[in-house]
Amino acid sequence: RMPMLEALVTGLIRFARDSETGEGARGLAPATADYLLQLARIFGITDQRFVQLLAAEGVTRGETLRATDAFAILGVAPGAPEQVVKQAYRTLLQDN
Repeated sequence: RMPMLEALVTGLIRFARDSETGEGARGLAPATADYLLQLARIFGITDQRFVQLLAAEGVTRGETLRATDAFAILGVAPGAPEQVVKQAYRTLLQDN
């Protein structure tokens, strides 16, 4: 069930991105990103996974991807030890 809901949210992310900013643009209005995040939560998608879905589509919240978003994508806390960050990165690569 979850892959279908993630696919639905991913489609909505793409639609919102292309509708707001034009094909190939990266930004997503903060209000739209917040709305999609709330929808993802209703579907049982974690905040971390939502940020990963955004990143997979090359979408940023607002104009720039903040450093804290990179940690969220990896699923580690900001300031985590370098070895933990590297392991999370490798795991994410293997999973995708």
